[in-house]
Amino acid sequence: MDNLVSPPPNPDAARLMAAASSFIRTAARTTDHHLPTLAMSAMAHLERLGKARIGELARLERITQPAITVAIRKLEAAELVVRSSDPWDARACVLSLTPAGVAELAAFRARADETMSAALEGLAEADRQRLTDAAELLELLTDRFPAAYWEHSRR
Repeated sequence: MDNLVSPPPNPDAARLMAAASSFIRTAARTTDHHLPTLAMSAMAHLERLGKARIGELARLERITQPAITVAIRKLEAAELVVRSSDPWDARACVLSLTPAGVAELAAFRARADETMSAALEGLAEADRQRLTDAAELLELLTDRFPAAYWEHSRR
């Protein structure tokens, strides 16, 4: 019987995407935090961008505007995100992190660092170096993605 599933066009790319995705999901689940991953990701975008509209965050997260709106409302209720008038369009609003949001994101990153440090314990120095080299390659690959993602930070 023929195999009905076609192999991926580039097995290395498929393996990299699967491994990176699995690693991020596992790291997020094992890092002690009370906010959903989507909320933390939206906050990280706001930290990088400074301010953003809800639609912009939805595009960055590749989800619908109603879906991101639910997450943003929870962040607003927790006083981690605040809305303000868009200086370019008075009919619209922009979101930004509050000082509490900045602190929450920093605390999450500190907990993630602890989780990662514990996972790295016991690895041989050669394996740690391989991970450092892999991180550098991931940064290089990230820089190769289309400018469409990064153009949001120029507003």
